[in-house]
Order: sequence, then C-alpha cells, then structure tokens
Amino acid sequence: MAIYVFLFAVQDWGFRQNSAAASLIFLPHGWRVVSFFLFRFRALPGLLVGHIATCVLFFPNFTEMPWTYVATCIASVTPLPLVYLALYALGWDLLAPRNAYPVVPWTSFALLGVIATALNGVAVSSVYLVTASRDIDVNQLVQYAVGDLIGMIVFVGALLFYFRWDRRRRLAASTQSG
Repeated sequence: MAIYVFLFAVQDWGFRQNSAAASLIFLPHGWRVVSFFLFRFRALPGLLVGHIATCVLFFPNFTEMPWTYVATCIASVTPLPLVYLALYALGWDLLAPRNAYPVVPWTSFALLGVIATALNGVAVSSVYLVTASRDIDVNQLVQYAVGDLIGMIVFVGALLFYFRWDRRRRLAASTQSG
C-alpha cells in the first residue's frame, strides 16, 4: 500500500497533467501488474487499500462521492485477476511457474498488463457512468490506456534497470573482495 501511495505522489509531483481524471504516465499501474504477477490474488487486498488511501489523500472531493471512488478503486484492481482467470479458463496459465530461461515469462507478463490496461479504462469509466451519471468519454479511455501502458513500461523498466545495476554492483564487490 505504501509503495502505491508513494508512486502516485511521485507521479503527481513530477508529471502534471491537464486532466484530473487520467494521467498520461500512471506509474501505479506498473505496481499493480508487478504485484499481481508476483503475489497473485494475495496482492489484491493491499492494492485495493492502496487505491482507497490514494483517493483519500489526493482527491479533495473524496468525501463528497466516497462510494464512487471506492467503486473506481475496485474497478481498477479487478481487471488483472479477471484477465488471468479468463485466460486460465481458456487453458493458458500466464502465471505458471517455469524452470526454463527466462524464468519470468515476459510475453505473459506483458500480455496480462496490456489486456488489463484496456479493461481498466472501460471499468473505471463505466463506474463513473453508473455512479456519477457521467458519459463515457473516448478521450478519457485513450488517456487511461496510454497512461497505464506507459506507466507499466516505465515502472517495469525502472525495476529492470535497478536489478541489473544491483546485480553488477554486487558482482563487482564480490570480485574485489575475493
């Protein structure tokens, strides 16, 4: 939860947007995908609490429409498990453990994130349609899709960069001491 709130704060501080509804670089979506990929369904309660905490902290009108925000939080968290379960029912287990290299099935990871990206915008816009009587805005759907996709790419890229840097740093330290 703390990482989710932190990422939202960094994104809010560093990437100011014209739209209050959708960010063009939404880093927390990357965290959602990585969390679900690593922790499966156990990640969902923490992601939901992180979403709700983010809404309370960063949206001043949360108290005016709390159920709308809670519903959008649920709509943001549910696409990942729904995509996974739908593909699993079709016989494709994207999260199956692997022994072969690469251990992380990057194509499965990317597919899960991209499909969840598409569903996230539709789900959140549908919640606004039902709870706040706002029409579905195609521009907003595109902003959700672009923001989630770029946020996922940037977040995962930063993680990969960090882990490679850390591996090289530890390797250099072990060769100097050995």
